[in-house]
Amino acid sequence: MKRGLRVGQRATMPATRRREVLSDPGPLPFPAFPGVSFPMTELLEKAFELVRRLPPDSQDDIARALMTLASADQEPETIDPTHLAAVLEGLAQAKAQQFVTDDDIEAAFRRFER
Repeated sequence: MKRGLRVGQRATMPATRRREVLSDPGPLPFPAFPGVSFPMTELLEKAFELVRRLPPDSQDDIARALMTLASADQEPETIDPTHLAAVLEGLAQAKAQQFVTDDDIEAAFRRFER
């Protein structure tokens, strides 16, 4: 008989499975635990510290994105039909691993510094 995690117990998985999950997370490997909270990781704590320094509108945007990512029961985000072609093109490029270079990204950010 398989048992769930006890409060305060950390989930562990073999390194090969961790790499699989990180490369394609898919659905959570365990059901949500209503009423049970787990301690945040150090990385998540650091991320929230950075978010606290942002303006309220930016914090709200990040909060909405985080709640969407963390909620298993939400419907997929709707895509504006006028943007559908661009979204599909981007997904195809990602699948083909066609990404911009670091130099291209740095050049784009430099344009905003002017």
